[in-house]
Amino acid sequence: MVYGYTRESTDGQEGTSQRAEIREKTGSIGMIVDEWIVETEPANGERKMHELMHRIGAGDMIAVTDLSRIGRSMRDIYSLVGNVTDRGAAIWAVRGGQRVGAGMDAAGAMLCGVLGMAAEIERELISERTRSGLRAAKAAGKRLGRPHGVSKLDAKASEIARLRELGVNKADVARIVGCSRSTLALWLSRRKPEVQGSWKTATLSPAMPTAVTMELADAPPPPMMLRV
Repeated sequence: MVYGYTRESTDGQEGTSQRAEIREKTGSIGMIVDEWIVETEPANGERKMHELMHRIGAGDMIAVTDLSRIGRSMRDIYSLVGNVTDRGAAIWAVRGGQRVGAGMDAAGAMLCGVLGMAAEIERELISERTRSGLRAAKAAGKRLGRPHGVSKLDAKASEIARLRELGVNKADVARIVGCSRSTLALWLSRRKPEVQGSWKTATLSPAMPTAVTMELADAPPPPMMLRV
């Protein structure tokens, strides 16, 4: 299967020239484009190139004018080339004649190495800009991280209250809601008395699912068996 991929502006003029160039190059070697994938900028939602990655298989070819068309960053391009290679397919940049992916030649392998190094440099630059921004914000007196007084347990207050009513102890409640016992204790100490409630001594079995345990807590006790 041969896919022709173009990334163009909303007016479509640039896409027309890309398709003409791909048709000319593929036609010169007797290759026919089976399906056209047209990406319009700006893209809304998932990109069509990423959708295509789920469809391609061994022996497929994606024809583009140049490699810069397939991704918005060097990291994106390098990731897509790796995905194509893993699936046994290839990308042909018709303008420069580069082929990368499955069965690539030495030139293609070298190009992938350059892409990998460029992607790593780009990743480091982004990380450094992020760190610089955080340092500048901290120097300006801005508070970083979660707003003061906000806890991830606030969204689980009703679940914690239900577990309390079932008699689940604090250690098991902490395990169920995904926090340490000390975090739960600190959160409870900041709640109103009616939220804290009183804790019973029942213990939840680690091997028993929470939903099942809740159902069993409300079920009547089994009949007593007498040995004759």
